[in-house]
Amino acid sequence: MKIKDFINEIGVPETRSVIGKNGSRVIFLTVIFFISLLVLGVANSSSELLKKKMQDPYIKFIDVEKPQIDKLNVKEFNIDNARDLINDSTLSLSPQFSKGTNKRFNIKIENIELKDDMPPLGMLLTEGDLFYKNIKSKSGVNKKLLTKSTFSDVGFGLILTKELFEDFGFIDDSSWRKIAFVEIEIKNEYVKLPVAEVVEELRNNCKFAFSKNFLNCISNYPEVFKAKHYKGTTYFLPNVDSIPSGIDSSFTMIEVSQKLSANCYKKGIMVESQDTNAIINFERAIKVYDIRRISNKADRFDVDYFTFHLKDLSKIEIFASVFFLTLLSFWDEFDY
Repeated sequence: MKIKDFINEIGVPETRSVIGKNGSRVIFLTVIFFISLLVLGVANSSSELLKKKMQDPYIKFIDVEKPQIDKLNVKEFNIDNARDLINDSTLSLSPQFSKGTNKRFNIKIENIELKDDMPPLGMLLTEGDLFYKNIKSKSGVNKKLLTKSTFSDVGFGLILTKELFEDFGFIDDSSWRKIAFVEIEIKNEYVKLPVAEVVEELRNNCKFAFSKNFLNCISNYPEVFKAKHYKGTTYFLPNVDSIPSGIDSSFTMIEVSQKLSANCYKKGIMVESQDTNAIINFERAIKVYDIRRISNKADRFDVDYFTFHLKDLSKIEIFASVFFLTLLSFWDEFDY
């Protein structure tokens, strides 16, 4: 068969058959082709996202909530049980765990209140927490800490997330970086506390974190958060290291090392006057209480969960099994 005959008798009819009437089949095949590419792209992106999430250090922190079994006279999960878990070589846990608790507090920023019915959720952090150390250790594209670090176990500074600022309408860096103090409601009264750090995110949908001393003082020394506990007037003056000219002469600088501003990531000083009528002539001066109490009493808050750091995620099922067996051992002691 000649090439010309082949084209006329086979090539052209078959081409028309593939193309279809008015090119309908080509359009159909093109759509199928692009859908296939889209599916492959989504699958590849999902795979990459899952791979990234599995490498995220946050996912390796496992919170074990304390079982609500105390009312049944069953032995509770305690510090000794937590130590037994980290000493179990089959679990691949870091040789450290932390006690955690969550609390909700109403918060105001620049006199703005959230309209949500549920106050933002906060979490207890300590300087020794592996999770907190992990936040501070990240750099580059994985950086979690966005400001100077002034958080302290014995201070009153709060760690806030970018998301919390966004909830209040402070979207860009230039807006939230102007905030040095926020107001938090304690015992039905709002008190200004310093922003110790701003981070990208925390775990478990928490919007902020607080110190152990802060929590203990609420239970042991609640008067330090009340206006009637203080005489005179105290202000925080941002972005200065000495008293500016023009300030009322009755104001003097607070030099105590435990002063509240020591837990504020922004540069500034605190000044006080015993004259309650003294007027501070300084832009963005923030009226605060001179809170500097350190609670040395025993913890007065409930431990909601224990946090463990799993070094090898492949051991998560083993960890779950061992923890379940630990719970079963409690039930073995139950007196029917």
